[in-house]
Amino acid sequence: MKRSKDYRLRYWYYKLAGGKWKSTGEKDQLKALEVVYAAQHQTGPAPVLADYAASFFLANCPHILRLREEGKSYGKLTASMHRTYLEKYILTDPIAQKRLDQIIRNDVIEFRQRIFALTGKPPTTNRILAVLKLILAEAAFRQLIQASPAALVGRRKQEKREKGILSAAEIKALLGAMKGKAQAAFTIAACCGMRRGEVLALHWQDIGFEKSIITVCHAWKGKELGLPKSGQPRTVALPDAAARALRDLGRQAAGLVFRNPLGNRLSHQWWHERFQEAAKAAGIDCRTRNVSPHSLRHSIHVLLRDAGVADEKLRASMGWSSEKVQAVYVHTSGDALARQRAIIDGLIG
Repeated sequence: MKRSKDYRLRYWYYKLAGGKWKSTGEKDQLKALEVVYAAQHQTGPAPVLADYAASFFLANCPHILRLREEGKSYGKLTASMHRTYLEKYILTDPIAQKRLDQIIRNDVIEFRQRIFALTGKPPTTNRILAVLKLILAEAAFRQLIQASPAALVGRRKQEKREKGILSAAEIKALLGAMKGKAQAAFTIAACCGMRRGEVLALHWQDIGFEKSIITVCHAWKGKELGLPKSGQPRTVALPDAAARALRDLGRQAAGLVFRNPLGNRLSHQWWHERFQEAAKAAGIDCRTRNVSPHSLRHSIHVLLRDAGVADEKLRASMGWSSEKVQAVYVHTSGDALARQRAIIDGLIG
């Protein structure tokens, strides 16, 4: 066994009898020795990738079963999405017909290139690549192969596009294309600058109709209720347009404001489908302009900033604040909230 001469990598290499030098994929000597030991005692050829991956993300998935035995979890939605990527892109690719121990890093790089040629989208390509990397990493963890050939293969670079911004007129047209709870939910998102998880976690007791404020103290973290992203509750203005939309739902004493007929929380899918339907009806090209539900949050920030609201007050009410900024905002919150409420009602109400 010897070490790489490249001081930046310093991986340990080994050579079995009659073979060529191979990397252990390890910089630590003891871990490298474990790889060599596994290679020396491996019996029979490694399985073909398609055969090994056949049960992944199903009930008998070796990766998910191992995680559960270790007290960890793997979401059903995530497993379903990963299974779709596996069946549609990985098992149909030439790499699936190679034995695990014959797959080299170049195969993974070429796989990434083929997937991008199919999808044309770096984010989708990277998610599919992540599934392949997970499968190969599990094989390496179980010592079916000496090391994952995908371990050092990076994500495909993607250009970061600026989030599309909507004008006040476009926001009014978008909300006008909605009805019922969808209209109320997106009116709050548009007027109060609240995130999706915060809007859908809103409880009736968090709404101060008399003082025209909302206390943002919850957000959905997957299936669990937690604190907002900032890590602490905050108070936002409740403009008249949002208050009217909430009252139209039928004011209640407590409980979730937005829920399905069974009384459970509304889903991420519901949120995006209602937005896409309304955007189409309002003539807003979401794809070309990179507009999404989160654009409402950015849009209200721009509208308030252009109306002269101070940056530190905006950061605090939007939940972007440091403790120092929050302290400044709390000290002047009454006047600041009243001004923001008046501006929003003038633009959107």
